[in-house]
Amino acid sequence: MADAGPGESGPGVLSRVTFEGNAAGLANLALSGINILDTQNSDIPIDAVYGAKIAVSKDLDGDGLIESMGANGQESFSCPPT
Repeated sequence: MADAGPGESGPGVLSRVTFEGNAAGLANLALSGINILDTQNSDIPIDAVYGAKIAVSKDLDGDGLIESMGANGQESFSCPPT
């Protein structure tokens, strides 16, 4: 996980993060130890934190594109129907 760039402001977006997988597939996401601060460094209370799943694709041939079939095999991954 990496910082996605400059801070956000205004309603709707709390944060943007970028994940890079080591293989295409479905990964679990669990967040813990979250501390959110306002512009005055005061805590913003968190009422609930939920887990999630992330569909991960991987650029296997290093060309910067995610193809449905790459030179090294399947690069894209679609979530299975629920």
